[in-house]
Amino acid sequence: MLNNWNAHYPGFPIHFRYDADPCRFVNPADLDDMDLATYEAETGHAIDAILVLAATPSHLERDHGALFATLNRLYCPRAIPAVIGTLFVHHAADGRCPP
Repeated sequence: MLNNWNAHYPGFPIHFRYDADPCRFVNPADLDDMDLATYEAETGHAIDAILVLAATPSHLERDHGALFATLNRLYCPRAIPAVIGTLFVHHAADGRCPP
């Protein structure tokens, strides 16, 4: 979870390694300021999937157009129940959406 700010608290069971800490690259409070390509390039870690909780694709497109455009460029949308949110998975090595 790239916006898991709890991972910065010593008492929390999950912690980011410094070299892969997403808060060095993205502002977890600003959905439209997610530089996901730079995160992957600088850390060497691929983001396999993006799950945006409680936001349908139409909500993302309407209220977070920059993020929606980035996700559509870098990832493949996947259908999940709208009450959960929106899921995007990383393109396959050949640039196509995996089955």
